[in-house]
Amino acid sequence: MKKFNKVGLITSLLLITIGFNVLSAQAAGPLPVNLLSASNFSILAKTAITTTGATSVIGNIGLSPEAAIGITGFGLIMDPSNKFSTSALVNGKIYAPDYALPTPSTMTKAISAMEAAYTDAAGRTIPTAIDINSGSLSSSTSPFLPGLYKWNSDVTITDSITLNGNATDVWIFQTSGNLSLASAGSVATGTKIILNGGANSSNIFWQVGGGNGATLGTYSTFNGNILAAKQIILQTGAVLNGRALSQTQVTLDANIVSSNPVSLHIVKVVDNGNRGTAVPSDFMIHVSNSNLDVVGSPLTGTSTPGNSYNLSAGNYTVSEDANSSYTSTFSGDCDAAGNVTLVAADKTCTVTNTYIPVVPTTGGGSYTPFGVTNSQIAAKCISDKASTSLSWLSNYAADSRVVYDTVSHNITLGSAPSYGYAYSTITDATQVTGHNQTISNLNPNTTYYFRAVSNNAGTEILGEEIAYTENLICTTTIPTTTDFPTTPETVAPTSTPVVIAPVNPEATTTATVITPIENQTSSSTPSFPSAGVEPEKNNNWLNMVKYLGIFGFALAAVVLIPKRAKI
Repeated sequence: MKKFNKVGLITSLLLITIGFNVLSAQAAGPLPVNLLSASNFSILAKTAITTTGATSVIGNIGLSPEAAIGITGFGLIMDPSNKFSTSALVNGKIYAPDYALPTPSTMTKAISAMEAAYTDAAGRTIPTAIDINSGSLSSSTSPFLPGLYKWNSDVTITDSITLNGNATDVWIFQTSGNLSLASAGSVATGTKIILNGGANSSNIFWQVGGGNGATLGTYSTFNGNILAAKQIILQTGAVLNGRALSQTQVTLDANIVSSNPVSLHIVKVVDNGNRGTAVPSDFMIHVSNSNLDVVGSPLTGTSTPGNSYNLSAGNYTVSEDANSSYTSTFSGDCDAAGNVTLVAADKTCTVTNTYIPVVPTTGGGSYTPFGVTNSQIAAKCISDKASTSLSWLSNYAADSRVVYDTVSHNITLGSAPSYGYAYSTITDATQVTGHNQTISNLNPNTTYYFRAVSNNAGTEILGEEIAYTENLICTTTIPTTTDFPTTPETVAPTSTPVVIAPVNPEATTTATVITPIENQTSSSTPSFPSAGVEPEKNNNWLNMVKYLGIFGFALAAVVLIPKRAKI
């Protein structure tokens, strides 16, 4: 029995030790409050944001549902896009619901996120401690370890308080009353919330439910995020390292506000190969946090230096709207899936799109580069002009047209839609993989240069240039239909056969030979020889019949005359 007890005691101590070590390796305190898209703002309010004096804000400012007129003292400068404004006092962007799309929707989501975060913080239960010092806090108050702290009264910080913990630890402070920090004559002597051990202001949340909200006294220093049901006031010279998220208004006076933003640069690179025509602005890039676009996202892609976002520390994902004709790869500070973690230093992600050529199939499971394949070129005369038919294959259903010219554009292509060629057929919008276009009104004895053009889902592909000499001799006397002429008509004779064949040595077309017509004359009453009988043989037969008739008549006379005599 004693042996069992000793073993049990040792085992229990080991389990306790292991459990303690596991817990100590994890972030201490409650789960952080998820600010969602509200985290994209250093200052966010519903009714007004005002400032006087030399205020400096690092990060974005947002107001909604009140329009931009509610943002005063910043000297707003509207961006040409009309989606945001800027200010000499703000190292970031300023957003309001009366700006261009998609800003109104972005602001609605941010305000909803702020309200949800306030509800989350206020609803946390099982506090670490309640009503410490009846809400009167000072340097004599014991340091706050990570945890949930609650007061049923106002909270006043008279000189300073300390929070001890590491960069991943979390603190949530709940007060049903107001929050205030005492004033002082300078930042050096001002009231402070001091962070020790690497504690991160992004993981500190103050939920303030009082009617007067939160007031940071003159030259005080506050570290953390303020979630206030009412106003937030920063008196002269106060410093806020965190966010002011108010469900009414935020008032500033020569303050410094920073949510510790980190810049994320997104650079767009497009590799078109030999066929693609896209540019960086053809791609829409997203930056998201917790599956929600950050403020300013999405944006069209730009090359170096790319688009920049001022974001708080955290995990973000870079993505873009799919384009079936291009692949996407991520490099730089992003991993292969577009994920990037922001801590302190600025980071850059490069998104590279590589063109996927449309490859036509020639059957039997083999593939060849896109171009004019299995082409069949035929020609005919229409009045004094010629017409050529061009056919090709593509491995995706696409529309059909042909660009052509009397000069080659094989070295340097122009821009869409003509790509430098002088002529183009009308696009046949029918989506097919087997294409055919007829090019009419061509000049005889002229070399033309053709390119097949097909467009699939917005991606246009060009075939290889094919040279073709239209040397069919046409005259105005050739009938324009296949009906027989109703009046005599003479076709001008030709001296030699005319060969119609593609100049392109790779073409699979078999040359067609047109035999010259040698002085043939047609009439309205044509005569035709008897089928299968030659004229000279006809005369011999007639002579034979004639002689047989005479011989028969003579024989009859010889036989009949003696019989009459006997009678």
